[in-house]
Amino acid sequence: MFSLLPFHYGMSAPFSSFDDDMWRPRNRLGMTESDRGHTQRIEPTFSIESDDDGAHFEIELPGVCKEDISIEAENNTLTVSAKRFKKHRTGKDDTVVEEEGKDGAEATKHPATKKDVQPKIIYVLQTRLGHGADVDAIEADVEGDGILYVTVPLKKGNGPRRIQIPI
Repeated sequence: MFSLLPFHYGMSAPFSSFDDDMWRPRNRLGMTESDRGHTQRIEPTFSIESDDDGAHFEIELPGVCKEDISIEAENNTLTVSAKRFKKHRTGKDDTVVEEEGKDGAEATKHPATKKDVQPKIIYVLQTRLGHGADVDAIEADVEGDGILYVTVPLKKGNGPRRIQIPI
């Protein structure tokens, strides 16, 4: 008997692709359990407000330590990158503290391995700055809840200039 539904080899149900899209979005984003050990590159959620003083960025970087954030400005491009590790690194002795123990147990320390040092997620945000941006005066601050605030001030005296033409 023939069906009006398209046949795809290996498909067990006619609506399984719909099911994959709707109910398993982590699979579509590459965030499956089989991706352990691989670093994901993600653009963080952010908002921008501008006023007469400059531009103010609020960038969400959940689970990122202050030491793992990098802010660069080159050729009027602002680049914010941050690394999120599965486990927290502590001290100069390269020990790692697990975020949580199994079954409610206390966090444990162990020597860092290559897998511990590899970031789980790298957040990268690149945005163009206006020609009036003062890249030498950029300020940044991190709040404890994973919010990075970046202020890009405007250069002073960048407004319109009136030029007199001699008569």
